[in-house]
Amino acid sequence: MNIETVVVGDLQTNCYIAYDPETKETVIIDPGAAHAAILKKIEEKKLKPLYILHTHGHPDHFGSTDEIKKATGARVMVHNDDAHILQSKILSLRGMFYNSTKVDRNLKEGDEIRFGKEKLKVIHTPGHSKGCICFYSEADSILFSGDTMFKSDVGRTDLPGGSEKELAISIKKLFNLPDSTRVLPGHGRETTIADEKETWRRWYGE
Repeated sequence: MNIETVVVGDLQTNCYIAYDPETKETVIIDPGAAHAAILKKIEEKKLKPLYILHTHGHPDHFGSTDEIKKATGARVMVHNDDAHILQSKILSLRGMFYNSTKVDRNLKEGDEIRFGKEKLKVIHTPGHSKGCICFYSEADSILFSGDTMFKSDVGRTDLPGGSEKELAISIKKLFNLPDSTRVLPGHGRETTIADEKETWRRWYGE
């Protein structure tokens, strides 16, 4: 799996463009803003977007979804518990309106997304929001963690649908992945499962 990263928006969201190098079939993960920059990268690499995947339903992760869907015809996917957010015209905390976007498929735990010879598995990780999910490539040992897990940090739980208890359960669930797993978060630098286990032990002694 090849991966391009475009950092977008005021909150510096990591939009990941993952693709099969042979077929060029592509998924776009969390296009939070800057649709022109994302589409330019897709054009430069001559990619074929099939799906737009969302780790959760916060506007900094889907702000340009509607424009990219219209430009590419890619199908929009998000967990069922956050689908209603994308499908409603909302006013964000920053005072910006976001257009509604039709969700083509509601995802759930264990679902698989295939593009070319690549495959991502859905892991439901509520806590930052009810519908938070991660996308895991077992073949490449890569986890797209959204706002569930960051380098030396975890997602905030004080927004609607957040739960500190659920997030702790979700983090420990991710710790079942191999220690060598690369973690590509929704914001900031990448990390590994091994490093985040060590951070967790320092914080909580578990």
